[in-house]
Amino acid sequence: MTQDAMNGCAAQELANADAELDRAYLRLLARYKQDEVLLSKLRTAQRAWVAYRDAHPDSWYPEIDKRFYGSVRPMCQALLKTRLTQQRLDALREMLNPVEGDVCAFSLPDPGENVR
Repeated sequence: MTQDAMNGCAAQELANADAELDRAYLRLLARYKQDEVLLSKLRTAQRAWVAYRDAHPDSWYPEIDKRFYGSVRPMCQALLKTRLTQQRLDALREMLNPVEGDVCAFSLPDPGENVR
């Protein structure tokens, strides 16, 4: 397999992870559509997280001249972003499926539940 093909595979992995993240994020927005406070904070957090994910690889590969890293750089950056995206996806999934009894877990009840 050529480096160009590996770069393409890594980019596709990132695109797949990003699509999965978007689906989880949209499910959260839909589930809590009546809770403006949560939605505002969730949107703020997501925007900040996306900015971090997109900026972080430059701290791992700080050379101004990107040729310094060779043809492997796009693959490495995509793999790093994929790893970060998976971590964020795990966090959103926790919000979608909180662990009962975990006092530090996401704590809003599902709006479909009868809460008195």
